[in-house]
Amino acid sequence: MIISKLKGSNKRSGMCKLRFEGDMDIYAAEETLAALLPYFDDFKTFSIELDKVGEIDSSGIQLLLQCHRHSEQSGGQLSITSCSDNVRELLDLYQLGGRFDLSVAA
Repeated sequence: MIISKLKGSNKRSGMCKLRFEGDMDIYAAEETLAALLPYFDDFKTFSIELDKVGEIDSSGIQLLLQCHRHSEQSGGQLSITSCSDNVRELLDLYQLGGRFDLSVAA
């Protein structure tokens, strides 16, 4: 899993724009969480692009929920600005689209 911080991220405002690329599954969960932890220290609001995510399983969903929980506890929010068909399918299956503001995701 590759996590890239995108242009428009701003520590002063607390907004972080991230792009996830690769698989969000049990095999990448530990590595992905380790890559995300530094962002939790510096940002409270996250805008995440998931359109480059291939496979996703419940471990990937747990990572998204952890990001969402961190954002809420910090007074921020989390939105998904784009997602792959696989991500959308699993979020729909778990009925989590509303939690991640998928209304803007294509």
